Amino acid sequence: MWDLYCGIGTISLFLSQRAKKVYGVEIVPQAIDDAKNNAKINGITNAEFFVGKAEEVLPEFYADAKKNITKGSEAIKPEVSAAKYTDEADMLTPDVIVVDPPRKGCDEKCLDTMLKMEPQRMKFRRSMSCDPATLARDLKILCEIHLFICVVEAGSFNKAAEELYISAPAVIKQINSLENSLNLQLFERTHRGLIITEAGKSLYQDAKYLIQYSKESLIRAQEAMNHNEEIIRVGISPMTPPEVFVELWPKIQKIYPEMKFKLITFENTPENAREILANMGKNIDVIAGIFDETMLELRGCDGTEISREPFCVAVSIHHRLAKKKK
Repeated sequence: MWDLYCGIGTISLFLSQRAKKVYGVEIVPQAIDDAKNNAKINGITNAEFFVGKAEEVLPEFYADAKKNITKGSEAIKPEVSAAKYTDEADMLTPDVIVVDPPRKGCDEKCLDTMLKMEPQRMKFRRSMSCDPATLARDLKILCEIHLFICVVEAGSFNKAAEELYISAPAVIKQINSLENSLNLQLFERTHRGLIITEAGKSLYQDAKYLIQYSKESLIRAQEAMNHNEEIIRVGISPMTPPEVFVELWPKIQKIYPEMKFKLITFENTPENAREILANMGKNIDVIAGIFDETMLELRGCDGTEISREPFCVAVSIHHRLAKKKK
């Protein structure tokens, strides 16, 4: 992971407990000295710190490392402040980028490079500025990327505007702003409609993944916060309603007063149901429904019989089955 504007390494050293390697960048030499000393005092060996401007170090490193990996060079240019890095391939695809900029906010080169790095996994643990104006500027680019995704999936500015409940000119203005900020042409405007460019396709795939991953990260963070609480996550859908748990709740509360239930909604399609059952315990702990032993064994799950319900069929009074009592 990268920690840009790392200061004395407060965030870097904390996250090093969960990271394979942490790289910190800070412009103040004294702060880097303190960060190295803090790492030494705490016995942390997987953190490295370098002096330099994040908006210079990251783009220079990216350009040189990308070139050297392609050419098979042994090291990046010695004059670059990141020359001490040994595993360029890993550094080009960080799992996490932490950004804690000064008042002026993130430099656009820095933001652009983070988008270009195309990590296997990436999440912004913190992206903020002391200056509301620069924070707004940084968030503006991220919001425009979200709008860009909507335009790609809708297929036109007008349809995207309808889905977002804003005007089409507002959508066009934001897409134009995004293209100018990134210096990329994301769409070709023709009389037949929009055609996404190769650059647009690349950005769409990466941005889509990042947004989905950030949502999953938030869920995992919330789960981590409640890790010590006795919570059972109940999966519910129109086909698997929670009534059975509502009926059992008073009885369970008497036996386990600390136990809590959390309802997790899911779309009960065959594909989704198979995925949930195969990963039971990851996001959902239990589901109330109709299962047989063969299905449970196939999905690697266990089942407990809660109740037996009569199977009823509604038929017309004129149907021959209506005359049968059993």
